[in-house]
Amino acid sequence: MVVVVVVVVVVVVVVVVVVVVAIMMAEVMKVVVVVVLLLVFVMVVVVVVVVVEMVEVMTGN
Repeated sequence: MVVVVVVVVVVVVVVVVVVVVAIMMAEVMKVVVVVVLLLVFVMVVVVVVVVVEMVEVMTGN
């Protein structure tokens, strides 16, 4: 469970930083690209968390 909390915190921090950078750039195409990258990043993180949880359950932890 500690791992999940850490991952969530890291994700939130990264998202905030990326959003701030995107706003500072203020160019439509860059913002679109950043949003797409964010979505991909979030999906990857979710998959990793799910896999880790499943492995923990399967190994009896």
